[in-house]
Amino acid sequence: MTYTEQASKRHHCMRLTCFICLNDYLIENAMHILTVNSVNSLLNYLTDKLKRTPSADVIQKWITEEKPEVTDRKGAPVVEKLEEHESLVPMFVTELILTVQSLFFEPSLEDFLDGISGSINHFQNTVLSVPNLVPDSYFDAFTSPYINNKLEGKTCGSGPSLSAVFDDDKNFHTIIFQIK
Repeated sequence: MTYTEQASKRHHCMRLTCFICLNDYLIENAMHILTVNSVNSLLNYLTDKLKRTPSADVIQKWITEEKPEVTDRKGAPVVEKLEEHESLVPMFVTELILTVQSLFFEPSLEDFLDGISGSINHFQNTVLSVPNLVPDSYFDAFTSPYINNKLEGKTCGSGPSLSAVFDDDKNFHTIIFQIK
């Protein structure tokens, strides 16, 4: 290849590298938005459940209320299927343990927060497992080409870092704090 063709190859490789890097940024942005929206959906669900918590009077009525027995024409008892309102369906089960020495609540606050943190970490780890395109060896012909029988160094680095974006995102940390 002539010197002009080598310069043209360098120019085209730089443009292709910029395009690959742009795709990396688009993918990283989509993954970041997906994670933030997932954590925000979790916060909205928990907030909605909290708003729909029955009052203490309603809960007390559940304890003292007797359910009327329904019978069919022959006098046999029929179990009536009552559809529960969505707000009355519990999110999870807790256990209160009373012993002579102490009172335990399962799951404890620490266990609950660990579970919530674990869920959020699974969201993050899932999107962090998606590799960048720039360091992929498939694109080495464009990101570090041979020009004038010499291997050119990568001008774009290793691409964007989603973990750094998560670390810097104050809105994401605020949502996590509100959940906890």
